Formats: sequence, structure tokens, C-alpha cells
Amino acid sequence: MRRYQLAVPLITGLFFIFSLVGNLPLLESSWLSIAHAADKPAAKIKLKKKLKKKKISKKKIKRDRDKDKDKDDDRDGRGLKNQIKKLKAQLNALQVQVDGLEGGIQGPQGETGPEGPAGPQGPAGNDGAVGAQGPVGPEGPAGPQGPAGNDGAVGAQGPVGPVGPAGPQGPAGPQGPAGNDGVVGAQGPVGPVGPEGPAGPGTSGIQYYTVSPWDFTQLDEIDTLEVGLFGFTYNEKIVAPVHLPHGAKILSMKIVVVNYAFDPITISFARVDPQAFDPADYGESGSETLIAATATTAQLNGIETLTTTFINPTAQTIDNNFYTYRVDMRDEINSSDIQIRQVTIAYSLDGTELPVGE
Repeated sequence: MRRYQLAVPLITGLFFIFSLVGNLPLLESSWLSIAHAADKPAAKIKLKKKLKKKKISKKKIKRDRDKDKDKDDDRDGRGLKNQIKKLKAQLNALQVQVDGLEGGIQGPQGETGPEGPAGPQGPAGNDGAVGAQGPVGPEGPAGPQGPAGNDGAVGAQGPVGPVGPAGPQGPAGPQGPAGNDGVVGAQGPVGPVGPEGPAGPGTSGIQYYTVSPWDFTQLDEIDTLEVGLFGFTYNEKIVAPVHLPHGAKILSMKIVVVNYAFDPITISFARVDPQAFDPADYGESGSETLIAATATTAQLNGIETLTTTFINPTAQTIDNNFYTYRVDMRDEINSSDIQIRQVTIAYSLDGTELPVGE
């Protein structure tokens, strides 16, 4: 109750101050306007009088104007604006005190009383949540060895493990008895022909094969024919076989004859295909292939040597697997005036060629 008795006169005083402060801005503006209205004409009249009397300079006029302006701005701190600010600050302080009175003033703190007796034991609370797992403690010492337990049942067979590495080779055992011969296997296919090997000793370079006069034989029985001698008459043929090595390459043919014939006589070297040979016509139905040939000179009347290097390239290489070879002589002559003395065939096994000019 006492607090309210104090608050009533304070509030009354505050309302009075508020009414004064609220009218101050209006009074200040009116007072300032009246002062300016009264001061400015008087100042202007006063300045005019001074200018007329003393001819004051423009600088002095400016200084007088600045002084009047300083009075209006209240720069010395004693004007109405400064007073209003001070009243507002005091009013704010009074407002703070009034707010404190409305909330009540707190008294001083009393002394702490004695502690009362302890109350009865309350009922036990619910168990709390399980705490986090603590760290694992250090491993304790090993206990004593317990008694051996009974043997367990035999487990199932485990899977077969991987094959281990091969062990070292053991020593060879004793030779066993010979077994029976097995059945002969089938003939395997013929392998490819290997490359031609180098020529053997004595077969390099140019080789020579000679047909002797006594190698010749007649194909028909003619009384006047003497092989290798004079007496070859009419249209008959004499033949001698040629046995050259397989793969030989024919290079040339040389013939030596005793020639008293009136007409040329042809001597030829040929390849014969036995599959097409016809004994009835002595192989003349396309079974012979001419390799080389040469002819004598008519009416030479003496010994004549004939050489030819014109060799048929399609039959130049000897193939004893499919063919046979021979030298023969047959022409129409009217007298027994020719005799074969020698037939020599030059060949090579290693690809050697005749020197140029031979």
C-alpha cells in the first residue's frame, strides 16, 4: 500500500512534465520564427546605417552575418535545443524508476535456515539402459590342463585335396622280358619331298655318257646289216639304249661316224613313254619325244664328227621313274656306206652349264 502512495505523486509529476515537454517544440518553432522575423529587418537596417556612415568593407559584412548565424544555431550550448535534450534525458530516467516501482522493489537476502531432517527412502527406480561395452581386459594366465575328453565320432570324409607336385624320378628298374611283337600298323601317308641335297662326290660339274658301236642292235633281220660296220642298207633302223642317272640335265650330243654315203643320215636321241609304246610300229605313234638330233653330210667320204647343243627343254631332264631313253639311226640310203663309231652325251647333276662356245 505504501508503494502505491509513493507512485501517485510521481505519476502526477510525470504527466505535468510530459505536458510541458510536448509543447516545447511548438513554442521553440514559434519563438524562433518571431526572433528571426524581428532580428533580420533590424539587422538589415542597422547594416545599412553602418554602411552609409562608415563604408564598411564586404569582408566585415560577411563576418557579421556569420555571427548572426551562430546565434541561431545555438553553438554555445545554452539555447532551447540543448535544454530540450536535457529534459528528455531526465524524463527517460524517471520512466525507468516508475517501471521499477510497478514491479516491486526486491528486499535484502535473508539468512539461510537450518537444514531439515531427511525424508523417508523412496521406492527403487527402474533399471537404467545397459551401458556401452567396455574395452577388453588383458588376457589372464592360462589355467591348468584339464583332463582329456572322450574321442569324438569320426567325421565325414573330406573332399579330395589337389594333386601334389610330382616327386623326383626314381631309379630305373631292371629290364623286363621282351614282349610279343605287336600287329604291324597301317602304312602312313607319304611325306612331302624334301629339298634336293647337294651333289655327291664325283658328280659335280659336267659329266659324260658314251654309247659304244656294239651297243646298237637292229630292229629287223636284214642279211646285209652289220651293226657297227659297213653294210647298212635300205630303210632300216638300228637302236642303242641310254642309261643316264635320274635327274641328269642333258647339255649336248656328239657323234663320230665314217661317212661314205651319198645322202644325209639323221641320228637322234629320244625319250620313250612305255605306257604308249606300240611294238608294231616301234613306238613311232606319238610315244617318242625327241631330245636332240643331228644329220651327216652327204658325200663326205671320210670320218665326220657331229655336235649339237640344241636340246628340247621339255625333255631335257632325265626322269627314269616314267620314261626310257635311246639313240637310233634310220634313213633311206642305197648303199652300205656309213658306220657309227661313237655317241657321247654331256650332262650335269648340279645345274652346271656348258661354257659359252662349246
